[in-house]
Amino acid sequence: MMHHIVVEDPEGQYFEGSIVDHSVAVQIRGRGGIALPADPTLFREMGNGGYFKRAWGSGWPCDHSIPTHFCPMTLFLTKEHQIVHWAARLVGDGETAGAAPPDSPGTIGFAAVPGRSNTMIAPLTPQTPPARIRDLGACDEQGGWIIKGHAHARIVADGHHSFALYGTGAGLRVAWAAATAVRG
Repeated sequence: MMHHIVVEDPEGQYFEGSIVDHSVAVQIRGRGGIALPADPTLFREMGNGGYFKRAWGSGWPCDHSIPTHFCPMTLFLTKEHQIVHWAARLVGDGETAGAAPPDSPGTIGFAAVPGRSNTMIAPLTPQTPPARIRDLGACDEQGGWIIKGHAHARIVADGHHSFALYGTGAGLRVAWAAATAVRG
């Protein structure tokens, strides 16, 4: 049975961190929320085992002049957990708040970053393309956009691995970003 972890439920029927089955995950996604595939056995390994989420208050600015890494994340992974799912909530910055997405040529995706402090790098092969800012469409009822994807990670050793969002998006900020891992 595939498990999912609730990252955001706009109707508040499920708390963040709730473990749900596939049918409930589909319902949450249908109402504009996020539930990512997860392996709860990793939750016992470390505090960030198999699931990571961080919010950045009013949002981490995406308005970089050139694509760069931002919104750092750390996820504990094992050699068996090689599929990483990710999601992020984008919100408008200033005048773009609650409006259509900016007409920006930017993209935002998920990337491995060189190890920081006591973390390792897990090279990624994206299975979904980065989100194109121009293709975001109308903002949702919460006044933003959810972007998401998944990638195959090459894990050489169990441990903490560094990831980040990568790209640029004029007029946008990241309210939160989350990542999970499943066996692959």
